Amino acid sequence: MGLPLSGRLTHRDNFSLIKKNGKKISARYFTFYFCRNEKTSSRLSVVISAKFGGSVIRHRVKRLFREVFRRHINEIREPIDVIVIPGKEVKENLSYSFIERIFTENFRKSDLLNV
Repeated sequence: MGLPLSGRLTHRDNFSLIKKNGKKISARYFTFYFCRNEKTSSRLSVVISAKFGGSVIRHRVKRLFREVFRRHINEIREPIDVIVIPGKEVKENLSYSFIERIFTENFRKSDLLNV
């Protein structure tokens, strides 16, 4: 079971609002943009350019990050919208545990997780 559509950001207007009004976390492997939303749950979008690599690699990164987000969604303090932009270095280590570690480290530093 993956992240439901209600847990995903899908409209271009949402992206520009989050980038304009939200906060940015720049990590070595990812850039995160996040902004509090007025919904009852948090939403996610993973944005990957075609320059990143082939479609298999791009979709694998998206699936892994959605799964990490789905498993940790209950630990997020308040409903937020999150945009994730992976850097090219992430291709070197495409494992669930790696992406989960990056996610939890950066969200804890930004005080977004309860744990």
